[in-house]
Amino acid sequence: MKQDVPLTTATTITAISLLTRPAKSDPTVLKKIPKSQRQSLVPAYLWTHVYGLYGFNAQELDVDFLSFTGSALRLSSPRAAQVIGAIAQTMSTYTSAYALLGGLFSEQVSSDSLATCIVSATYDVLTAKQGTVAAAVLTDATGITSIYEKAYDGCAPQARRRLQQAGFFAAMTEEQFKARQQLFNTSASILSESNKQIQQTVVKAKAAADQKAKTFDSAAAMVGVSHVAAVQQGQFATELRELAQQVAKDPVVSQNSSNAVQLEQLQKNYTGAGLDQKIAEQAAIITPAIIQVALEDLGEKMIVTPEGKPMPAPQAAEHHGLSP
Repeated sequence: MKQDVPLTTATTITAISLLTRPAKSDPTVLKKIPKSQRQSLVPAYLWTHVYGLYGFNAQELDVDFLSFTGSALRLSSPRAAQVIGAIAQTMSTYTSAYALLGGLFSEQVSSDSLATCIVSATYDVLTAKQGTVAAAVLTDATGITSIYEKAYDGCAPQARRRLQQAGFFAAMTEEQFKARQQLFNTSASILSESNKQIQQTVVKAKAAADQKAKTFDSAAAMVGVSHVAAVQQGQFATELRELAQQVAKDPVVSQNSSNAVQLEQLQKNYTGAGLDQKIAEQAAIITPAIIQVALEDLGEKMIVTPEGKPMPAPQAAEHHGLSP
């Protein structure tokens, strides 16, 4: 086998590119890898495939998703805003799942295992129905819940081996299952709404890119995406993990119970007017000027993390992965 692992300077890892790991074990994908790449440890086709799940055609766009290069991915390009939006939706889904499972399983499942289960579950759900574009799943509460459930099922065996007792680590009681599902459903409902806000920007950016519009403000679009993602991956994820920990200790979600009240408050705080307020609070932190100055100073040789923090193009691999 050829030892052609790409140089770290030529690799940019995003929330979407993490899906190449489960894709490498997908028999359907393996059959489609070009013969010239089949002896490769990291076939470039894997990147083409996973970004293709989001509707991005690397050949038509004339870009290399493995190295994240090409004029369409320059941050002044509407296409880049479209891609960054999709990355943010994916990362926010990972983060919410990590908060939920981290809270439910506590120390019984390692961080690496949680991350692996979540990424694999996301890939499985995104590819379950042929022809479905990823955004249709990531903006749908039912689709997001399916990701949570698959990730939970993937991690549960490790928890059972470490803690041989009933509860969220073994066979759940009816009450525990109900509590888990209520937690999953509420989180998915909240996340789907905020992901839909990002999707509005993604749709506008795509239209501008397709029409080669020169008036589209890519920096402002990315700032808008960053505002939403910062709320999703920051405050929301933190509160979600704390609530998941509480549900694990006391799995009661009956009306007027402490958990039910907190779930209702979480929904209120991160949807509708509550979400709008939290997004508005990010405006003083993440501004168009920050993005624009970075673009000018660095000659566009930069990337913006899904969390909305501008940073120079890496001299080594930049890993926008899961963080505890």
